Amino acid sequence: MDGQDVDFTRAIPGWSQPGLDVSGWARVGLPDLTAEGRLTTSPAPPVRRVQTLAPVAITNPRPGVQVVDFGQIINGRVRLTAPAGQVTLTHGEALGPDGDVTMEHLAAHDHATGTRLDTGQRDRVTGDGGEVFEPRHTTHGFRYVRVEGHDGPLEIEAVVVHTDLRRTGWFRCGDVRINRLHEAAVWSFRGNACDSPPTARSGSAPASPATGRSFCPPRPTSTTSPASR
Repeated sequence: MDGQDVDFTRAIPGWSQPGLDVSGWARVGLPDLTAEGRLTTSPAPPVRRVQTLAPVAITNPRPGVQVVDFGQIINGRVRLTAPAGQVTLTHGEALGPDGDVTMEHLAAHDHATGTRLDTGQRDRVTGDGGEVFEPRHTTHGFRYVRVEGHDGPLEIEAVVVHTDLRRTGWFRCGDVRINRLHEAAVWSFRGNACDSPPTARSGSAPASPATGRSFCPPRPTSTTSPASR
């Protein structure tokens, strides 16, 4: 969940089309799950792409590094038309004094040893150029993305991803500060309906009993999983 590595140069031409010779492929294993319980559908709405954001700024804090600012902290991923070679994408919610993406505020540690841990949020893309990369197996909590390995123009956008809860209420008043605070709360719930996207994402929604009532006006939460109620 900390990131995804994709190497487009290793793709097998026609791998998803009929007629491909798959004689050397191993068969998919079918485990017997009857003793492990019963697989059921979730009562919650599915996780979907709900919005895309264009960059509001792109800076170069040091040679070989570009930092893309999407103007809003989200849970999601990027969609990148990959340049030739390898590109590393590091996602973060804040910038350091040098203008580069920082993870210092997350302060992830091994509780047993006290050792500082790498917070991840890093994707690596390798290709011949022109392939469209959008990770399928991870999301990140971020506003900024550090791009390493390409100094040229970028074709990149942010894809907002979250449980597709239907919004049922809005709020607006004559104080722009309160309006912005309310919208920040809505964005926070959208990105954290499951768990904290930069660090946890355990699917437990542990704060629901304490905060669920405050979420009901903007978005109904009665269809979340029973474990989260």
